[in-house]
Amino acid sequence: MPEDAGWADLTYSEQLQICEMPEELLEDYTTADLGALVLEYPFLGDVLAFDSAERAIRHLGNSSNICREFFSRDDSTAVLLQEYSNLTVNYDALCNYSANSAEAVSGWRIGYVKELFLQTYFASIADTLSSAEKQLLKGAIARNYELKKGKIDDYSTALLIFDWLQAEDGEVAAELLPDSIYADNPSRFANLGKESVRICHNR
Repeated sequence: MPEDAGWADLTYSEQLQICEMPEELLEDYTTADLGALVLEYPFLGDVLAFDSAERAIRHLGNSSNICREFFSRDDSTAVLLQEYSNLTVNYDALCNYSANSAEAVSGWRIGYVKELFLQTYFASIADTLSSAEKQLLKGAIARNYELKKGKIDDYSTALLIFDWLQAEDGEVAAELLPDSIYADNPSRFANLGKESVRICHNR
């Protein structure tokens, strides 16, 4: 793990290998237990290296057998919806975060990278979510947005999912957009009617 002695001396391939689980053990884990392991995966931040949420999540599945097994489970979405609803990001600590050494590890530990991953995951499967699931997701997005408001307004976090959706579809389903985010970002969202909104990039 990143905080362990010697981690920085390993190559990327060696780090990935260390994070693998013996294949014979994977099926013995519940989906909830696998989900907890996925959220501790040191390379969740890799999702930001891709130009689409779907490709980002596919990369995680291809590079980690834990992620691959978890994503294959029928109840993986329900598990991550629950995890996102319960996620608490330490936004006060994030105010002092930078991408350097130990601080980078802290950024992962305080929940910021987990939120970026969750936003990316749900963007990648947004079209498959039921109305009830979209409502749960919308509530989780709104909750975390309110927690960070006024602390790190320059950080994407709770708005990343909308960037992903706009890049893929050019619009966002209104049922995924919390009223508070819409109201606070009038220059970012332009109404296209009741069904969807288009994201404007004239920030």
